[in-house]
Amino acid sequence: MKIKYLLLRQLNFYLFKIYLNTHLYIYNIGNTNKYAHMSIYDYSK
Repeated sequence: MKIKYLLLRQLNFYLFKIYLNTHLYIYNIGNTNKYAHMSIYDYSK
């Protein structure tokens, strides 16, 4: 029972991380102009 609980917690954490990443990705698309200069600067390094 304990193992099942730990697996469930790990899965929830993983899903939460995916949710957070997609949310930030959408947020970045929304602010493309603000972040475009930063990403270009990062790639030029």
